[in-house]
Amino acid sequence: MKDKDGNPTGTQLTITNADSSDAGNYTCMSANTHGEITSSVHVTAITSSSKRSTVQENKRAADDFASRAQAPCPAGKFSSDGLGPLCRVCPKNSYQDQTGETACKNCEHGTKTLQLAATSAEACGVAPVITSVNSSVNTTSKEVMLDCFANASPSTLIRWRFLEDIPSAFLGIPKLMQLVDDKGEPIGTRMLIRAFTDHNTGQYECTALNPFGLDKKTLHLKVPQI
Repeated sequence: MKDKDGNPTGTQLTITNADSSDAGNYTCMSANTHGEITSSVHVTAITSSSKRSTVQENKRAADDFASRAQAPCPAGKFSSDGLGPLCRVCPKNSYQDQTGETACKNCEHGTKTLQLAATSAEACGVAPVITSVNSSVNTTSKEVMLDCFANASPSTLIRWRFLEDIPSAFLGIPKLMQLVDDKGEPIGTRMLIRAFTDHNTGQYECTALNPFGLDKKTLHLKVPQI
């Protein structure tokens, strides 16, 4: 059903040639990516006994046709038999990457989803956790290295920031570099400061960010006078 502007407002169920077997409880479900709601109503059917046999035969034929015509539930949804039309969306922290399924798969290793009806395991993730921050100073080359490491899934943006209010003209030359493991997966970020000065002494903040959240840690750097 639609309103005067053509926007969908509901769904109408019409049962032709109804008989007493159509009586009972009917449930309507409305769902989107933010959740679902159901409402039930009891229907009483009154039919003529002289037409009951014909009506029942027609109903069985219609039911047989409807069962063959039912489409499987799409990815991200499920039902008791894997078929529509009453497919339910997968709740948060689960997903379904196949069609025609009767249940959803749970996210593993403590991960979660950001929305309902997830269609792949890649939709499961976790907020980043910074595991360590450290620094090293090379007085010979006048270079400082600040390393920040984090665990996260999916990949995380890791960045450094100098917290002191000092003009950049008085500081060394910073450069950010991504750190990877032996498989080429990103595990951290390094800030390399060339030609450091005394003014590079102070607080530095590392931030790790992905769609599931963020983590921050600070480090105090003491640059020796040369």
